[in-house]
Amino acid sequence: MDAEARLANTEQQLLAATASLSKPTPNTPNPAQDKAALAQMQQQLASSEHERQKSQTVISQLEAEKKNYEQQIQTLQKTSAVVSIAQKPVIEIIDPPFVLVRGTPTVVMRSVVKERDIIGKVTASAGIMSVMVNDSKNSLDDRGIFKSTVSIKGEKTPVSVVAIDNNGARESLDFLLAIEGAAVGGQRSDNEITPLVAENPWKDIDLGHYYALIIGNNHYEKIPALDTPANDAREVNTILSAKYGFKTQLLLDANRYQILSAMNELRGKLTENDNLLIYYAGHGELDKVNMRGHWLPVDADADNTANWISTVSITDILNSMSSKHILVVADSCYSGAMTRTSLARLDAGMGQDKKSEWLKAMLKAKSRTVLTSGGLKPVMDGGGGAHSVFANAFIKALQSNTGLLEGQELYRNVSANVIAIAANYDVEQVPQYAPVANAGHEAGEFFFMAK
Repeated sequence: MDAEARLANTEQQLLAATASLSKPTPNTPNPAQDKAALAQMQQQLASSEHERQKSQTVISQLEAEKKNYEQQIQTLQKTSAVVSIAQKPVIEIIDPPFVLVRGTPTVVMRSVVKERDIIGKVTASAGIMSVMVNDSKNSLDDRGIFKSTVSIKGEKTPVSVVAIDNNGARESLDFLLAIEGAAVGGQRSDNEITPLVAENPWKDIDLGHYYALIIGNNHYEKIPALDTPANDAREVNTILSAKYGFKTQLLLDANRYQILSAMNELRGKLTENDNLLIYYAGHGELDKVNMRGHWLPVDADADNTANWISTVSITDILNSMSSKHILVVADSCYSGAMTRTSLARLDAGMGQDKKSEWLKAMLKAKSRTVLTSGGLKPVMDGGGGAHSVFANAFIKALQSNTGLLEGQELYRNVSANVIAIAANYDVEQVPQYAPVANAGHEAGEFFFMAK
């Protein structure tokens, strides 16, 4: 019997008892007993009313949760209608680096050579069956990276990369290798950074307010110092505030208390209309027992984890923030421990209308993403002049953007340049971009809008 039925039954018993008391009869054995029974029934009535109210509260909570889930389902359905979620192979060219444009991209070679190495990466959820470069089959390493040597024929040499996954899905990417002086529209010099000139028909879209917490740790109390994090952080602070309108907070050589206090202050201040970028450059460490990554503040001890900041703790803070979109940029060793699965990718061939729908869907859905300088391995401190190789690529990508730049496009540009430059030092460094594990990511994306 549910709470409402029990309440009705008790009310009927109470009414009957009250009626019997109001009609005294010679057979009433003891009025005191009847009053005690009445008091007991009144107590039962109060208890039943309390249970009914509790049940109503639970029902209200369940209805609110149902409404929330229905809204999330609607958002995800809209997103899935316009986003290609790794349904076919994805081809990325690492060297020579360039950004996909309308028409056939052209890479201009400054010198006349007989051959040119092409380095790229192919990913597919179903696994890769084959990769062909100009009809020559290529093998992939365990990261999906291939290297192919293309013979230069004449002033312009077409290059066609074709990937087929284990389900038979096919994807291709075509570009031209041109000798300097022979290229047409869209040419660029070999090994130069291609400007990220994004189309910007969404200038009037309200993206909300932007905040950034930027941390650069050079000088450690008990750990060897680093060379570039402070320079990296200062430059990132300048470009985010000057070019993108971020309200920034810069922490140099910050200890554990300062970092966590700054994050908690942002947690209390940010609203659903705000975007947050957290940039960390400094030492990182991996707990090899549970494979958890950590940021090391300047008061950290290499042999004592007491002052380490676990990426799990950072994740918990991100999960509790109201901010709609959050991007963590981590330039430290073992930073890849923060990620989980890959992100949904924007289809390179998507038309203007579909892309507009995609952008609007991404803006509505919550995002918690991380761009890391590498995976579960050490990364380079230098290699980019006054900056780390990762920071140098990140800064140049932001500098060259002139419109609306989504996180995926930023990652593609940064990754291509980091892999190519690190290879010159015989170092394997592959940046990653993915949702932060267990931080409340839905299906959204982080956007940069240049002023």
